[in-house]
Amino acid sequence: MKRAMALIAYVFLVMASSCTVQQNENKAQTSPVASLPQNQAGDVVKRAITFAGGWEKWAEQRTVQYQKTTTQFNDDGSARKKTVELHQYVLQPQLRVRFAWEDEGKQYASIYSGWHGWKLIDGQLAATAQDSLQARNPSLGSHYNFCMPFKLTDPGTTLTYLGQAQLDNGVMADKVRAAYEKGASDAGGLHTWTFYFDSNDGRLVANHFQSGDRFSFTEYVDHKMIDGIHMPTRRYGYRANEKAEKAARTSEISYEDIRFNAPLADSLFMSPKS
Repeated sequence: MKRAMALIAYVFLVMASSCTVQQNENKAQTSPVASLPQNQAGDVVKRAITFAGGWEKWAEQRTVQYQKTTTQFNDDGSARKKTVELHQYVLQPQLRVRFAWEDEGKQYASIYSGWHGWKLIDGQLAATAQDSLQARNPSLGSHYNFCMPFKLTDPGTTLTYLGQAQLDNGVMADKVRAAYEKGASDAGGLHTWTFYFDSNDGRLVANHFQSGDRFSFTEYVDHKMIDGIHMPTRRYGYRANEKAEKAARTSEISYEDIRFNAPLADSLFMSPKS
């Protein structure tokens, strides 16, 4: 009897171990990181994600709230305008975005939810098609930039390794171009980004952006660890050409008071018509 019980216990132990292994294998298979290309571009992005805290840590973040301060500059380097926005995102299971700001005595808010965008001015719906685009596009753009490098795992992203380059501050960086297939969200076939990752530790340090005949260059600085996510908290934007040569500085953006898994009420993201 004892031998029989021992055998049964052993069988259950093997079954439990097999289930654990299978669960871990399934988890690895479902991680978007596993879908990155098996080449140098994919390796650079995987390293960047590891530096940023890893996919498992990122997947724990359900929401995020932060203050975004944007300073725009004139060609002579003087400050032209400063805007302070409160950004609130539901990251999963479905993306929802809200950001609000004040400008010349008016209160503005942009809401994106379920592929729809709304713009509010002093609490009233601005209902033109242009207003809708002004809500959707900045919402998606802000989310895309804030969530780097994790967004490089999105379906429809084509990654290409472009070699190394030395930045103005002497940092050697690996360049990875991210292009988007037609039909891949709003960016399909329209935008091309080249991201620069520190060759030493994998951190995101810059990007070169192209949309048609327009180009810009962005530097990422002030990396901080926040709730297990290692991320840049300041960006400098410049005019640039097709060779990623910088010209005048156009903007400075800072992220402050970043709080992951902040409680966000559903009402923040509801259609103003509801």
